Amino acid sequence: MEIRLPAKVSETFRAPKRSLGDVDAESASRLLTAAADIALVIDPKGFIRDVALGSEELVHEGCSKWVGQRWVDTVTIESRPKIEELLKDAGGAGIPSWRQVNHPTGRGSDMPIRYSAVHLAKNGKTVAIGRDLRALAAMQQKLLDAQQTMEEEYARLRQSETRYRLLFQISAEAVLIMEAAGGRILESNPSAGKILDRSPRRLHGRPLLDFFDADGQRKANAYFNAVRSGGTTEEVIVRLGDSKIDVILSGSLFRQDATAHILVRMTPAAANASSWLRSRSSLFDVVQKLPDGFVVTDPDRRILTANAAFLELTQIATEEQLKGEL
Repeated sequence: MEIRLPAKVSETFRAPKRSLGDVDAESASRLLTAAADIALVIDPKGFIRDVALGSEELVHEGCSKWVGQRWVDTVTIESRPKIEELLKDAGGAGIPSWRQVNHPTGRGSDMPIRYSAVHLAKNGKTVAIGRDLRALAAMQQKLLDAQQTMEEEYARLRQSETRYRLLFQISAEAVLIMEAAGGRILESNPSAGKILDRSPRRLHGRPLLDFFDADGQRKANAYFNAVRSGGTTEEVIVRLGDSKIDVILSGSLFRQDATAHILVRMTPAAANASSWLRSRSSLFDVVQKLPDGFVVTDPDRRILTANAAFLELTQIATEEQLKGEL
């Protein structure tokens, strides 16, 4: 929006009529009005003698009423030294500096304006031009709010990751994470190390199929192919090659960092989910205290049990009401 200077301001720039290179004083005045949201004419004693405003918002803030007041009295206490510096530097030979000051408003919030001032030698007056920084301040506040929200969300994600990593490590069930494409083990918990008779460190990078006998490799390979295709698959029983133990194999496909992985669970075939739940192992005690909803289902996806956080999430009064539900 173009700022139209009042007659007094225009006269200040109009005389004397001389050339500034190829730009005369009137052109300089037009450039000034195009560059500012507000222009002030200050007398040698620091009183505002004229005001030019470039927006209706500044008019509504009552800036035109500053005429007759000392410039330093229109700003907040902490901004007064900056006004004094602007007036002091206005008569210097160097390039005028810019300083941000705050004007109090009737709404309780301050109005930030960035000023630069130039002293006019002919009549001893000073012209101050300012840019309204409220739009920039609003954008900066939105950026800070977004950054704070991201940091809070990141902290929640880290806490969730810590809880589930703890659950992963103390689980009595063997759990592994393997590449969907290559079938190599990326992570395993201590229970998986016990079943496969290897430490988790030694399991890293090994193809999971290597631990099954020939028939088990065939069935496990067919099973993982079905998991990769995304179809619903039933658990499969395979035999470990070294220990000759039969295990129930189940897997779930998930993506992380644009790469497909399979979460693999192995349970000795003699194990029974219901008996495990009745034993109330230390693992289940941990799950019950998790702040996140947690539910255990059978192969048909019917609920066997759920923790308190899941009950609260679903607004179900008791765990018994959930058992057997899909």
